[in-house]
Amino acid sequence: MLSQHIIDRLQAYDFDHLAHKEKDGRRRLRLIALAHLKDGKSYTEVGAALRVTRHAVMRWV
Repeated sequence: MLSQHIIDRLQAYDFDHLAHKEKDGRRRLRLIALAHLKDGKSYTEVGAALRVTRHAVMRWV
């Protein structure tokens, strides 16, 4: 589970907007993952939605 400190730091960013502007596909995917985490989803849920492992999502954070 994400610590409250990390969740608080994510609130300052609009990851959906940033992902929409990003041209690099890998960076876009990571921004989308951060948007999902910001919305309260778990690493496992985000990994399943993006078809990557939860460990990959954890490394991105």
